[in-house]
Amino acid sequence: MDMREKLINEIVNYFKSNQWKTTLEFLQNPEIAHFHVYIDTSIHPYKSLQKIIEGYLKIRGWPIVQPIDPQVPNPSKGICALHNIRSHGKPHWDLNWRFNPNVVLSPMTPIDAERNRNVLAWGVFETRTFIEQFPWSNGTKEEIAEIKDYFNSKHWKQGLNLVLEPSKRKDIVPTRFENLHVHINIETRVHPVVIQKLSLEALAKEGWEVDHAVLCIFYPMGHDSGKIVFLCTKPQVVFDIAFVFNPDVIIRPSTVPVCGYPHEIYGHQYDVWTRTMEEEVMKKANFLELTDEEINTILNKLRYIEEYDPYCWKIIQKKNVIT
Repeated sequence: MDMREKLINEIVNYFKSNQWKTTLEFLQNPEIAHFHVYIDTSIHPYKSLQKIIEGYLKIRGWPIVQPIDPQVPNPSKGICALHNIRSHGKPHWDLNWRFNPNVVLSPMTPIDAERNRNVLAWGVFETRTFIEQFPWSNGTKEEIAEIKDYFNSKHWKQGLNLVLEPSKRKDIVPTRFENLHVHINIETRVHPVVIQKLSLEALAKEGWEVDHAVLCIFYPMGHDSGKIVFLCTKPQVVFDIAFVFNPDVIIRPSTVPVCGYPHEIYGHQYDVWTRTMEEEVMKKANFLELTDEEINTILNKLRYIEEYDPYCWKIIQKKNVIT
């Protein structure tokens, strides 16, 4: 067996792993809002691995419905991501990767990932439990009026401009915008469901179209935090409102850290992950690139596994029951 054939087989074997089986289960669980998967790899994430993921999901009958974005959730650890992988009717998820020249494609060591796990999800129960710990207001007439004013404010408009800030440099990674991902951070005492409703109305007035807005939690600085994820189709972008409960405030830009990636000018009002962060990680890596023929060989092997592997057949049957 030559080295390239061994490379192909190691990639195929990953899709038989327990981590990938858990990924399939999460994708078919309607109670899950969002999940993360952590891997080590020496395969180029955009030129090769992304094509395999997209092809695999298409084989399953779950083609992606929006371009996958690059992201750099933890640049200090060299962890980047295929961000917002989304198929119709499935939870959106992130494949967080770290360059490792000693492996082809394998689960990341849990201690190096998130909460000592290399695959983890946030669902309806976790989100409800987080939200219910705070004494939210359901929104008085005066509070609703102030929130509507906020969605005409400089902070909100400036946040949308950061989301759409055009790229001024030659791409190293495939992205249309200067900022890979943006969180617009707020403090509020008004229930996030109210914020979600009014934000969607505000976006519609701006001419934006949102396919889905997901209320969920995440784990940015060693504790759970809340956010609303906007999966937009016009323009085709993903951004978040991250919210911090403050009983003394109807709504205002955050004055406290949320994710730990504050904007260089506006501070904790926004968390911004930039192309520069991603480029610094990418230029330290020496990825292997697969040919189109090799990618097609991998996908053909995965198609065979989907048809004949007993575990995968069980998952295929399961999807007809719960999705």
